[in-house]
Amino acid sequence: MATAKMKSQSKVRKSMLDRLKNFNAEQNGLEELMYLLAVANTLRTTYEATQVESPEWLDRSIKSVRRAIKDRTADDAARRLAELKARRAALLTPDEKRRALDEEIAKLEPVAAD
Repeated sequence: MATAKMKSQSKVRKSMLDRLKNFNAEQNGLEELMYLLAVANTLRTTYEATQVESPEWLDRSIKSVRRAIKDRTADDAARRLAELKARRAALLTPDEKRRALDEEIAKLEPVAAD
């Protein structure tokens, strides 16, 4: 029983290492990205604690995962901002909508004339 459990844990570790070495942001959701970052940071801390130089792929993976998390959260924020702006625009009176359109037209006319 203990041997089967150890083999299973070994496969999970191997899988995590493979995912970090061959990182692809598109294949992971935000929760998985956070998990990969935690595993990578723990691995790097372990290398440092044992005074062994960490492999280059580990630092590259950590940077890539952090960038993917930042991009994903920025995309989510942009999507939410668009939703909120659309809801706010729906609350405008016809006169407010007309005024906003006139302002946008005034801004674009000089650019379009060039």
